[in-house]
Amino acid sequence: MSKQLKDLHKHILYYYNNELLHYWAKTGNYNSIYRVFFYIDQLIIFRPILLFFVCIYAPFRLIYKWPGLVITSSNTIILKDTIQNYENIIKNGSKSSFIKENIGDLEKNNSSKLSLFFIYKVINYTFIAVLQSRKYWFSSSIYIFKTILESTLFFKAFEEYSIQKQLSFSITSCDHSPIGAAFIFSTQKKKLFNIYIQHALIPSIFPPTVSDLCIFYDNRAGKMYKKINKSEKCMKYGIKPKENFEILKNSNLEYNSSNFIDTDLEKYKSIGLVLNLRTSADLIKSFFNSYRLNNNKTISVTVCPHPLSSRKLLNELKKFGDLKNFRDTNCEIYICGNTSSIMDIVLSGKKALYHSDLDYIPDDYYGLVEEKVIKKL
Repeated sequence: MSKQLKDLHKHILYYYNNELLHYWAKTGNYNSIYRVFFYIDQLIIFRPILLFFVCIYAPFRLIYKWPGLVITSSNTIILKDTIQNYENIIKNGSKSSFIKENIGDLEKNNSSKLSLFFIYKVINYTFIAVLQSRKYWFSSSIYIFKTILESTLFFKAFEEYSIQKQLSFSITSCDHSPIGAAFIFSTQKKKLFNIYIQHALIPSIFPPTVSDLCIFYDNRAGKMYKKINKSEKCMKYGIKPKENFEILKNSNLEYNSSNFIDTDLEKYKSIGLVLNLRTSADLIKSFFNSYRLNNNKTISVTVCPHPLSSRKLLNELKKFGDLKNFRDTNCEIYICGNTSSIMDIVLSGKKALYHSDLDYIPDDYYGLVEEKVIKKL
């Protein structure tokens, strides 16, 4: 096993080897099969069955996601793990002085394609990856083995793909998921200069940065990563911290206006619910019951779901109000879960409150209540 692959596993485990792993596996959004796995996994006799399922699921996911997953330009390879992340790379990458000077236009590109030869290689990768991940076959949770196996498979696929190109740079907008981390470590193994462009707020449980350059929205992200990179926990995992940052917007993000926002929702005529991906209709129903919004005809509620919400979830959320992107609304007050949209709302001068029970994520995940950016409902 290469040093980069070992470091990748350490990086993945840093993020997943904490309370968040079991929290998500146990309470993950309603359609997550790993929520079922969490309970089955408690009985060790079922582990071989779960191992077999994961060994089938991981390569299938790689094959399914591969078309268009990787974008290449003249000298750069870009990870397009989601449309939103890719749009973020194009939007904020164009503002970066480093990218302007060294890379140029990011939109002239070619996409990765699926072929029978690639599928054959994935099958071969799977046997190797399963053996390289054997240390985690009987770890504390099947979810750990799943993330290790997935990251190993994507690592091998990205490594093979980057060999075929004459490239100098790699760009991603996510550095902590199995796919995002695999992309960084595999391209760095090929001596590519990796650039991470922030796509969401940074919580304190993120692993230390491993990219050669991080492009952040503002000073808050830079300060957070400096704190993470210097922590004893990071150094214990042996991951070399980096602090090569470029800040797109200089802002200290200190707000006090939230202290004066009225928390009595019955005083507002229009409310926007801004949701995270890990939510469910049951949580929203509970929120409506708690604040007597079910039959209140004097209050208009607009639901602002995460862009990647499933069709099934969107259909269930329709019964609570109109579905809109929060940027297309002008509500009197916005009630937000753990979402980066909080910053956009607050920066635009609109009223916002945080509610901890709108998603299956730990309370004040991004630390915005603690920092007094937003007031808790």
